[in-house]
Amino acid sequence: MNLSQTLLRCLFSAALALGLFASTPSFAQDVDDEVTTETAPATGPLLDLNSATEAQLVDLPGIGPSKARAILAYREQNPFRRVEDLMRVRGIGRGTFRQLRPLVTVNGAAQPATPNGNARRPARRASR
Repeated sequence: MNLSQTLLRCLFSAALALGLFASTPSFAQDVDDEVTTETAPATGPLLDLNSATEAQLVDLPGIGPSKARAILAYREQNPFRRVEDLMRVRGIGRGTFRQLRPLVTVNGAAQPATPNGNARRPARRASR
């Protein structure tokens, strides 16, 4: 067997192995199931960040006892004016915020947000 035949055999074996791995549905299905269950919006009422208890906050996805206490501590100093203020709490980044956004509100009224989670800003007036 010469070098080119050996290389072709290796290449064919690698392509076959990749094809078999890519066509295995169980791994992809497991990942899809996890993503949809973690990010599915709640069907109940929205949780008001300015009146929520620690126990209610802990029930939210991605929020444990320490983050719940951080939210309460932030709220004592700065009541939430909009849902996006949640990203100012230490330990809550964009990923956590994206999970929480459809589940929380401020003062009972949902705040508008753009798809990337940033608050809408009023248009700038032209300077004279």
